[in-house]
Amino acid sequence: MTLDELLAEIGKEECRATMEQQPFVNSHQGLAAIWQPFNRLRNVVAAEAPLAEMREEAIQVAAMAARFVLDVCEEKNEIT
Repeated sequence: MTLDELLAEIGKEECRATMEQQPFVNSHQGLAAIWQPFNRLRNVVAAEAPLAEMREEAIQVAAMAARFVLDVCEEKNEIT
């Protein structure tokens, strides 16, 4: 797998999550959205689960981190 393929997969997951949920309203909500898949990733790593499970959760963490940047960190274009 190339980095471009991985980033495309993360982007696809971010798009799926965005279609199912409203944008993060603040950094606290965004952090909670990252924490949930991170905690699952931590658990599958601790359990020495198959790499496919670790990968799935890692993709979720990356997608939520990307969404955090887009929803929380990017300045909104406001008309003044």
